[in-house]
Amino acid sequence: MKKKTILIIILVVGILGLTLSIALAKGEVIQRKVFGGGVADASGGNVQVSATLGQPVVGASSGGNVSLGAGYWHGLGYDEKKCGLAALNTYHYNQTYPVTVSVDTLGNIDCIRVLRNDGNHPQATTSLQTGRSWAITATDSGGSPATGFSLTLTLPAAFTPDTHDTLCRYTGSGQVWDCAGSSYDAANNTITRGKVTQLSDWVAGNDAGPTAIRLTAFQVSVGNSTWGIGIALGVVMLLAIGIPFFKRSRRQ
Repeated sequence: MKKKTILIIILVVGILGLTLSIALAKGEVIQRKVFGGGVADASGGNVQVSATLGQPVVGASSGGNVSLGAGYWHGLGYDEKKCGLAALNTYHYNQTYPVTVSVDTLGNIDCIRVLRNDGNHPQATTSLQTGRSWAITATDSGGSPATGFSLTLTLPAAFTPDTHDTLCRYTGSGQVWDCAGSSYDAANNTITRGKVTQLSDWVAGNDAGPTAIRLTAFQVSVGNSTWGIGIALGVVMLLAIGIPFFKRSRRQ
């Protein structure tokens, strides 16, 4: 009886080993899976949690040279949304790569969402290829884009910042970015930009100076038509008087 049992075990192990060998030979890989159907978002006060069944820790944690992203696959970034915001308050996002948003003027903001993307932005220029970007959005109580706000934004840099470094907002066109900076903190590797009135994708730019302003057209117009007519008549009168006088002077 024991010999039969041993033979059965050897046979099963052999079949499993053969199956695995064939799969590896074909280049098959085991896909990442999450077990559990998950649950809906839960919110209360200024906190919203997107939970998944079987994952007791949601959020980012770090210590020493090790950082752990729990509640999502590594590399997919960090997503956090805060609602019920108020003017003159400061809000902190993401413990591993801290983002700070200070609300100077609230406008009609109800919620601000910060989504970190690990990897270069697809439209990043050379100085913006720092391996990380943030999609920051503000919405009103109905979920529409918020307006009339002014924020002070602080993002972490993947380098030691200096006076040449800025925070750059993607304009949505090609590789055109709006770059500016108010201050930097070399000790904590952060860059701050104030008077932010538009939100989009953001990158901490390494040696990305402020966006240059180029003059493409110049036009002068007279706002008051009465003044315009008066000036025109004055020019005509000067010419009418000046030309005959000039001719008499030359004859003499």
